[in-house]
Amino acid sequence: MWIVPAAVLLCCGLAAGQEGGGQAGQAAKGQLRVLGDHVERLVLVGEGTGTEETFSGDALKGGINLAPGTYRVRELVLKGGYRRAVWEGLSQVKVAAGGVAELKAGAPLTQGLTVEHQGKMLVLRHELRGVGGERYLCPEAGAPPEFVVYKGERKVGGGRFEFG
Repeated sequence: MWIVPAAVLLCCGLAAGQEGGGQAGQAAKGQLRVLGDHVERLVLVGEGTGTEETFSGDALKGGINLAPGTYRVRELVLKGGYRRAVWEGLSQVKVAAGGVAELKAGAPLTQGLTVEHQGKMLVLRHELRGVGGERYLCPEAGAPPEFVVYKGERKVGGGRFEFG
């Protein structure tokens, strides 16, 4: 008869301990939400720890639970192979315990064109920017974008942009 009450108390104690431990673990975490669309892969590096964490697919939907701290975006890839240009400096995001941090990155992408005079030449540069203003590189598969220059109704030039 003594065995049954002890087993009941032991089971109740474990259940209470598990529930309390789960709540404490959740309270110590924060959440990161990616505000852009079509993000296929995100790699974050913890500042100070150097810990690298990779998220993809369903893990990116709704928010990512992270330990509090500062994280650098090491890599961000969109569907179709568009990669964030890392030479522009890496984005940082701070995640607070119990808080929600936001990372503006991803689609929709905006196309841009810059024109620069170099002597008698015009240098045209094509770029893609995400919702956070970050620049993306086109996937190297396929042909680069083309352009045509008209003077009135007459075609006077054109070509293809180079990758990079």
